[in-house]
Amino acid sequence: MLVIVFRRMEADSSTVPVQPIVVAELMEPAEKADADGTMTMFVQGFITKIMQDIDGVLNPMTPGKSSASAGHDGAFETTPTVESTNPADLLDSTDKDMLDAKYWEISMYKTALEGRKGELADGETDRDDELDVQIGNKLRRDAFLVFRALCKLSMKTPPKEALADPQLMRGKIVALELLKILLENAGAIFRTSERFLGAIKQYLCLSLLKNSASTLMIVFQLSCSIFISLVSRFRAGLKAEIGVFFPMIVLRVLENVAQPNFQQKMIVLRFLEKLCVDSQILVDIFINYDCDVNSSNIFERMVNGLLKTAQGVPPGASTTLLPPQDATMKLEAMKCLVAILRSMGDWMNKQLRIPDPHSTKKSEAAENIPEPGNLPMANGNGEEPVEGSDSHSEASSEISDVSAIEQRRAYKLELQEGISLFNRKPKKGIEFLINANKVGSSPEEIAAFLKNASGLNKTLIGDYLGERDELSLKVMHAYVDSFDFQGKEFDEAIRALLQGFRLPGEAQKIDRIMEKFAERYCKCNPKAFTSADTAYVLAYSVILLNTDAHNPTVKNKMSG
Repeated sequence: MLVIVFRRMEADSSTVPVQPIVVAELMEPAEKADADGTMTMFVQGFITKIMQDIDGVLNPMTPGKSSASAGHDGAFETTPTVESTNPADLLDSTDKDMLDAKYWEISMYKTALEGRKGELADGETDRDDELDVQIGNKLRRDAFLVFRALCKLSMKTPPKEALADPQLMRGKIVALELLKILLENAGAIFRTSERFLGAIKQYLCLSLLKNSASTLMIVFQLSCSIFISLVSRFRAGLKAEIGVFFPMIVLRVLENVAQPNFQQKMIVLRFLEKLCVDSQILVDIFINYDCDVNSSNIFERMVNGLLKTAQGVPPGASTTLLPPQDATMKLEAMKCLVAILRSMGDWMNKQLRIPDPHSTKKSEAAENIPEPGNLPMANGNGEEPVEGSDSHSEASSEISDVSAIEQRRAYKLELQEGISLFNRKPKKGIEFLINANKVGSSPEEIAAFLKNASGLNKTLIGDYLGERDELSLKVMHAYVDSFDFQGKEFDEAIRALLQGFRLPGEAQKIDRIMEKFAERYCKCNPKAFTSADTAYVLAYSVILLNTDAHNPTVKNKMSG
């Protein structure tokens, strides 16, 4: 049913021919209970029968289908009974916009049948344009509602006893399995439509957030599989989301070398092996994350995690792994590394126009374009050289693209070196970044960097801003002056300021920062206090009270 709904949506027609559905291809991982394949055979027979019945509905005048046709006509005569059912009994009360879905389903089949009869009887292939638009909109809407309903079902919180009994989790598991099938078979409209991409961001990502931390292996496995499908087929429209979930789902498990959950890590390694076979995916990850200063180094961390896993548990480290498990993990990690090297070799062959007769992989560059604003892949679509003079311009374009990517990567590496140095010695870090032209030398530019750069230690930012040397003082003043406190309550303004750094422990440093804050607040709100000194005393008192109330090292609390 799911495959049919989404194929009709993609074709924008309710009479689209449905391809045979092979259960064994859809269901992966296979059910453990179905070792002899009896369950798969049963389901395959059931689906085949349903498909034949549908064929009888949509082709009522085909020879040999008269009984199916008669049965179908009778079914439509009984529709008032179906329509008399209260939709509220069938649907979630939160989905009010789904109440008319059942009525639409019936009318859609009526329309489909009538249209099909007209085509067969009159031999006309042209259909009413207005009806097509109407059906297309409804089909797209129905697909959206089905997708959203599956996401919500996959997020249902089961009773506590369900953790020990997977049978009680079957609703969640089936929803995740159907989402997996849907994503792996998604067509162009589903992958590119803003509405469906928005649904993925709003509903599916929330489902992944909740289910990726599950201790039940089948739920974690299906969450990984869904995420890998997003990386493989939807990455062009989900750059930010993949940047968040890749470290959370994949790297978190991969980088745990000494104390991993064996089953979880094997699941991640097997999925990574599938991912690493596609050179286009690896190149996209490297360019869009490792070469982007605002993103984490996903490709680098993935390779380092695989290397550490392949080397095994460090000597002397305590581990929960048994020796056979450690050996299995090493082998799986090595397979992933080999797949990466082979993919990179294939990629280089494409760039150098070296044919590879043994390669059966097809690049998905055409449907997985880089994010807008990012550099395009260097010859990412694997096209053949253009005839004539165009080949020279294409080659020079490739060189410029590669050069730009190298510059971006070099810039990011140097910036990260400076941030790492700042997190050890703030003054030396700022000095390094200024000398490397990564940060301007003016207090305003340094303040903007401290406020906006990711990866900086917030405690050390506070220490640097509280220093009394001339440059640090000017930077602190510029930092506080960059805030607009106009119309904000006093406590709200303090919270806004302290979101970017942690106050240092020294009273003198706190004093300097709060004095400047009071001056800035009074400038933005001239009628709030009689003088800046009053605001300063209040600000310092708020900090003292907050420390007294929430710092566990303060044993004797102030009384009311």
